[in-house]
Order: sequence, then C-alpha cells, then structure tokens
Amino acid sequence: MRRESSPDAVLIWALSIVLAAVFLLDGASKLLGLQILPVAAAAAVRGFPVGIPYLVGLLEIAGGVALLIPASATFGALALAGLMVPAALTEWMRGGGQVWLPLLILALLLVVAWRRNATSVRARGAAFAAAPHRTLYDGILAGLVGAAVIALWFLVIDTIDGRPLFTPATLGRGMLGVLAPGREDLSVGTLVSAYTVFHVAAFIVVGLLAAFVADVAEREPSILFGFLLLFAVVEVGIYVLVAILDVASPLGSHAWLPIMVGNLIAVLTMSAVFWRRRPALREQFRRSLDLEPGHADRFLTPPPAPR
Repeated sequence: MRRESSPDAVLIWALSIVLAAVFLLDGASKLLGLQILPVAAAAAVRGFPVGIPYLVGLLEIAGGVALLIPASATFGALALAGLMVPAALTEWMRGGGQVWLPLLILALLLVVAWRRNATSVRARGAAFAAAPHRTLYDGILAGLVGAAVIALWFLVIDTIDGRPLFTPATLGRGMLGVLAPGREDLSVGTLVSAYTVFHVAAFIVVGLLAAFVADVAEREPSILFGFLLLFAVVEVGIYVLVAILDVASPLGSHAWLPIMVGNLIAVLTMSAVFWRRRPALREQFRRSLDLEPGHADRFLTPPPAPR
C-alpha cells in the first residue's frame, strides 16, 4: 500500500509540524517559567494555583509530541484544541486583544485532527452512526457517575464546613453573573439548579468523548495516550472555568485543593466505569504494560453472568 503523497497530505503534515513546534516551544517555556508565546493564556489568569502553568506546559509538550505520531495525531490535535477553548475564554475575560490567536489555532487543530487520519475518522464516524448505543450508554453513564461523585464531594465538604450547598451556589452565582449580569436577587435553589444543569451536561459531554476514545483504544492501544490527554485537559478546563467565574475569593483561598481532589475522584470513578464495562480495553492496557491480570483487575472486573 503506497503512502499518500498528495499536496493535501503534504500540507497537513507541514501544518502538523508547525503546530507541534509551537506547542513544544510554548510548553517548554512554561516549564522554564518564561512566556515566549501566548498560546495557552489560560495559565496566566490571576488566581491560578502555582502549578497550573507547569501542567499546561506538560500538556502542550505531550500534545505536540502526539501531533508527530500518526497513530495519536488525531487525538493529540483534539486534546490541544480542547485546551484552546479555555485559553480563548480567559483571554476574552481579561480584555486582551489576542482572542483571535487561540481561536485560529483551534480551527487549525480541528483541520489536522480530521485530515491526518481522514479515512479512519470517516470510518469511526460511520461505525458510531450505525451502532452508537454502547458508546452513548457508556458515555452517559460515566458522565452521570462523575457528576454525582463530585457533587457528593462538594456536599460533604460544605456540610463539614457548616455551609451546605455553598460551593454549587457560589459556582452558579458566578456562572449566571457571566451569562446574565446584574441579577443579585436569585435564591440559593435557583443558583444550585442552574449550576447543576451545567455540571451534569458538562460531565456527560466529557463522558461521551471518553467513550469514543475508548472505542478506538480497544483496537489501537496507542490511543490510550488519548485518555490521559483528555482527562488532563478536562482538569485544566475546570480550573479555568473557576477562574473565569471569579469564584476563588467567595470559595476561600484554599478552594483549589477541594476542587482538585473532587475532580481526581470523579476521573477515577469514570475510569472505573470504562474499566468494568470494556474487557477489550483492559486487555489492551495489560498488553501495553506487559502485565498479567492481578487482584486489582479481578476486583474491578464484573463477575460472569449466571447461566
């Protein structure tokens, strides 16, 4: 089978190399404490934890490397595109004049994600359209589990602190303050309900993306790397959302720690959903690490159905 050498393929490869160089340079500059390129301005928002610029830098480097590997180029481009969304939002909220830059890079990354493996992307899309039920079910289930776990975590933290529902109410106030400024007379129930709708919808979207990645990873072990990028981007996106909503002060100076712990718990529980429901994924993961089934695998693996 001959390799593609059309002008279109050459152009997409050249674009991938340029984007990879940009993200590798910007990521390395963040790890060194510099700001050479304003690609991921999300890390520069006032109020971020000290480690967030380094996390963004690591994500950029990982995504840049993924762009250069054919098997992971599509998922690397999608992960970096996801990183550009909070970057554009934070640049806009800061009143900066370079909102166009992350939006332009986002568009270019989406083109790369599609064209680097156009045949495979079309085939996966057709397979999903023909039999989407397992992907939809697993994605929605994982999203609901993640949303419920982090909501329960916030409830426990707020109750221990003597302020039940304080965190979702504060997040809801910040969200509505951005979408509908000037409304200060909203009840706690309204604020919690508004945030809950957004919270559940966001986790379902993340669950569906993870389910799609899991579908591909069952056949392509190298795409397991996409799982790490996806969840890392989600973590950064949630921190950016909190900064955009300007809720760091109302939640207290230590708000980042419970938010980080809650997100990690949600990620672990969502991963457990896919681990239990996808035997092929477990097998690919074991092969990639050259592991034999152990006690942890037996614990997470559902028992066989009775005859």
